[in-house]
Amino acid sequence: MGPMVGTPWRLVASALGAIALVAACGSTNDTAATTPPATTLPIVQATAPAGSTSTSTAIESSGGITTTTDPFVVSITIADVTLPADEGIPSLTASPPAIATVPPAPSACPGTTALPADATIGDRIIGDVDGDGADDTVTEYTAPDGSPHVFLQRGRANGSDVAVQLPGATSVSISFEDVDSSLGAEVAPPQVILAIGSVAEGSAVATFLTPSPGSGASHCLVQWSTRGSPFTFPLDQRGPFSGLLCDGAAGRRYYVLRTATPDGLGAVATTSRQIDHVGAEVSLTSLGGDTIPDDASVQRNYGDIQNCDHPPLFADLPDLPFVAPTTTVVTSTTIVVPATG
Repeated sequence: MGPMVGTPWRLVASALGAIALVAACGSTNDTAATTPPATTLPIVQATAPAGSTSTSTAIESSGGITTTTDPFVVSITIADVTLPADEGIPSLTASPPAIATVPPAPSACPGTTALPADATIGDRIIGDVDGDGADDTVTEYTAPDGSPHVFLQRGRANGSDVAVQLPGATSVSISFEDVDSSLGAEVAPPQVILAIGSVAEGSAVATFLTPSPGSGASHCLVQWSTRGSPFTFPLDQRGPFSGLLCDGAAGRRYYVLRTATPDGLGAVATTSRQIDHVGAEVSLTSLGGDTIPDDASVQRNYGDIQNCDHPPLFADLPDLPFVAPTTTVVTSTTIVVPATG
């Protein structure tokens, strides 16, 4: 066997094995004892001490433990052994490698996450719509298929897109509404996006959009909905009249949908419903109705946007002519027929 490469070290054999052999041989006064032949016990396994350079437990040795005929004499031969230099023993006190924990990335929003290069861009407004204190950019555009879209690019995060559902509208205009305004709030509430689509002269349809807090860290832009359907409301001066009224009370702001239906006899039946929302889910609360006299102001007050952040929508339209109700007066006529002889 050729020379072994490594660092030599001394293997110290335990004397416990020799003591066991002495006990097995008995006393020298026992005349019946026979003299056993010399026995060599090879070392078949040893454990390398900490700090050595091998993990192998199969250690090559040229020596062993030898007993003689004298049971009280034990010869212990210590052999030099070498360990391969290319093996290493890991420290018994070494800590296991740390497992890196990477936080999951926010899930991407559905649809496009970047403003399409071929989009026909319309309105663009800037404000805080996700409530993180940084300005966000909101862009209205028309897709190649003619559908109106609103794209939100968050100031500190991702982008998200919504195909706005407004029946009859092929394009929309956008503006901000302070729907959740709270007087004296330390942190201003996020803005809500009002999207209005023109339908015909004197008529439009509108909705609200906002980042959904239920979309995780992505805060994807969504259109408000009610009972699983997109929330929309008409703005109409053609009659019956439909409009949006903003009213403030107790430091809050209230958004109310109103309608007015003339009966043709000088009276108008009105209804009012308050818009409430939790996130993007809308509920409407009836505020009752009333009957008011019919005049030219009804069209303007009940068929447009009043007192909101958005100005009246139909301010440049002429008032519809006021037509006073007509009455028919029936008079009786007495016809005298002369008597004939």
